[in-house]
Amino acid sequence: MSENRGDHWVEVEDGDQGVRLLDFLCRKWSAVDRVFLRRLVQEGTVEINGSADRVVLQRRLRSGDTIRLTGVPPEEWPTHASRSGAPLTEVYRDADHLVVDKAAGIATGAARGDRAGGLLAAIRESGDDPELRIVNRLDPGASGLVLLACGAARTAALTERLGSATLRVEMLALVHGVTRWRETRVDCALGPDPRSRGLVRVVDPESKGARPAITELVVEDVFRSHTLLRIVPLTWRGHQVRAHLRHLGHPVVGDRDYGGSERLLLSEFKPGYKARPGVVERPLLQRMFLHAARIRWEDAGGVLRDHASPPPEELSHTLAKLRSFAPAPRRG
Repeated sequence: MSENRGDHWVEVEDGDQGVRLLDFLCRKWSAVDRVFLRRLVQEGTVEINGSADRVVLQRRLRSGDTIRLTGVPPEEWPTHASRSGAPLTEVYRDADHLVVDKAAGIATGAARGDRAGGLLAAIRESGDDPELRIVNRLDPGASGLVLLACGAARTAALTERLGSATLRVEMLALVHGVTRWRETRVDCALGPDPRSRGLVRVVDPESKGARPAITELVVEDVFRSHTLLRIVPLTWRGHQVRAHLRHLGHPVVGDRDYGGSERLLLSEFKPGYKARPGVVERPLLQRMFLHAARIRWEDAGGVLRDHASPPPEELSHTLAKLRSFAPAPRRG
């Protein structure tokens, strides 16, 4: 390779011994788009110790290795902010774990009809370790934090701890109605719903297919006809939160499968709302209001990790409108 304006040199230090090449580049240039860095390697614009031979994404680096990148200079590399509509954002990474913040609409498995091909497909397409597996699965319509671990054994060990003090996920949900309680605990078994394939419902714990399910709920905010809840699943069953909320009579807004409204309109709660002639009102929300807002977990070294994800714009915008035009009536 010849010298050019984009040549950039970096030396691997002791602390990066054994780190994969792509992970090293992403750590060194954390603001740069991961897909772009992956492409640099695949297109042969990366040398290690003066050679481009055997330079692959998963190559493990050694202390003292010299890496040379050519082509577009680093100041012109695209950043995460320049990618619009990205399905997920990396929140945390180490040698054995990855935490991402996923958008609504992408499944945590390769679900049929998933517009983005699934979260795992998106992660592996970016060149990540194919051994990464999902610990806490989220429904496609939900957004928020997802923890992944490398290898079946590590993933199984973490999955068994879901809901415990060493691995807890907190979710936010906007539900229909105003609750009569400030906090509650739902301990109701779930089983297949014979009327709706793929869905679950509260069942007798002794019935065939029943699985124990426990959910803790705390009121975060109250509006005229809705409630914002912070939810901690102590078990991790498919559709658990949604099914328990329907059982309580407070389905998630936007959750059509479990009794929620199809959409939320400003005209439903803003006093004196007037539509402009010839303009069809656009819904405030056209997705399910369910978001994994926080995850706290203990890594293999016993270090407690704590990550937070604020509600996406469409959810925070909805809450702002409710607080402005539909606050809870004052008591007394």
